[in-house]
Amino acid sequence: MSASSSELSAVIKEIESLGRRRVAKIYQTAEKDIWLIFREEKERRLFIDTGRETGSMFLTERKATFPKTAPAFSMLLRRKLIGLPLEKIEKQPNDRLAVLIFPGYRLYCRLFGPGGFLLTDEKNRVIGSAAFSYKPTLIAGDIFEPPQPSAQQPETEEVFGESPSAVLEKRYMESVLESRRQTALTRLRRERKKNARHLKLLASDREKLLAQKECKQLGDTLSANFAKIPHGAKSVTLPDPATGEETKIPLAPEKSAAENINLYYKKYRRYKKGIGRTEKSIKEAEERENRIAETVEQINSATTPEELERFAPEAAELKPKKAKTARGEPGGYRKFTTALGHAVFVGKNGIQNDRLVK
Repeated sequence: MSASSSELSAVIKEIESLGRRRVAKIYQTAEKDIWLIFREEKERRLFIDTGRETGSMFLTERKATFPKTAPAFSMLLRRKLIGLPLEKIEKQPNDRLAVLIFPGYRLYCRLFGPGGFLLTDEKNRVIGSAAFSYKPTLIAGDIFEPPQPSAQQPETEEVFGESPSAVLEKRYMESVLESRRQTALTRLRRERKKNARHLKLLASDREKLLAQKECKQLGDTLSANFAKIPHGAKSVTLPDPATGEETKIPLAPEKSAAENINLYYKKYRRYKKGIGRTEKSIKEAEERENRIAETVEQINSATTPEELERFAPEAAELKPKKAKTARGEPGGYRKFTTALGHAVFVGKNGIQNDRLVK
């Protein structure tokens, strides 16, 4: 939930009560996030988020992991603003476009709609921007004309029982936690569905393989009664050499007796070769399901974004490794072979998959 106009006004008053503060460091942890650290007060930082759902501004003692490689916009801000004092923060009543005023520069922070940052000189000539969409498109040197606020009721003054920054920070962290939680859970739900489909296919393969378990016995029966196998028959009833029990055995009428025997032995070899691999794959898929379920439980129980981050990487690790593209296959399709020996081709994108289907 983004901060309201009246809440931002209360935070701005809190920031301005600190007096002139010179910028010591500037960081950008995301396209729409800016951190300002002041020389006179390094323990408290000014954090500004211009995201559509999370737009907020507050002073915080919280520390963050800053990127080793600074984004281009933060480098621009460093060149222009480090060492300068933050003289004032302006914001029109019932509006969420805040302007941080420095000697010779203005940093516009749009905390509504698509959000974003815009850096101009004191005459509002554009110097640079980050995620600041505007029509017509602004380029360096253009004059930015801030939209005029519509005639509205006077802004209601927010009353806080504690520091406005503390209130907004608490709500912001709760919002970020829930957003990250849902992102992680959405990824896991997709993985869970894929894993369930994979398990279903494996169970089908296992069922087909188990149906071939008795093929060796049937092949032995045919071999022991080779002379009794009629040519062109669809089935034959013969005594089992081990038990003497009469057994009805399906035949391929277009095949000879020897070919029918070899066919049963081939099916049995397929069973022996594939059942162990299939059982192993089923066990791995079941273990993956257990890991997903455990991770979901941990994500739901997380109470801070930092705690959640310990489980989010594990969610990413649950993704199966990319299959290697089979060399020599036309079109660069990926090729897999099931336990039953069937070739399965998969495209790298929707276009290739459409071609395969058609």
